Amino acid sequence: MNFLWFRRPAAVVLSAALLCTLPGCIVVVGGGSRSYESGYADGSSWPTKRIGIEMDRPGPALAAQTGVNSAQSTLVTRVVPGSPAEKAGLKQFDVITGIDDSTDGSMVILRQRIQAKEIGQAVHLRLVRGGQIIEQDVVVERAPWNDD
Repeated sequence: MNFLWFRRPAAVVLSAALLCTLPGCIVVVGGGSRSYESGYADGSSWPTKRIGIEMDRPGPALAAQTGVNSAQSTLVTRVVPGSPAEKAGLKQFDVITGIDDSTDGSMVILRQRIQAKEIGQAVHLRLVRGGQIIEQDVVVERAPWNDD
């Protein structure tokens, strides 16, 4: 799930609502001394690198059918066309159950591991697709919104 976290003023929040058109995107508004702050609801900042997926936590029905731990896995809700994820063969509705040497494939761990890589390095993903376990390497690229 994508989060936009804003602290005052109202015009910024309205602009955020217009920007937040992706499925699963949430605008969070809170008080604070700074006039503008952006990032994820868990306190992490915007990513500077990506593999090109949109994600969410698997719901209880999907977790039960696939046998995954929903707290330690990530559902791929969209693969960005032309992204490293698409080039590596990731598909919508793949469930990521691990990354590199970790058996925790949660969104938080996934973001941390991707951000820890150098541009051009690969992350090793363990996925469940159609009841099969698949392992796939995906190259990390610079996030396009991070270009100066």
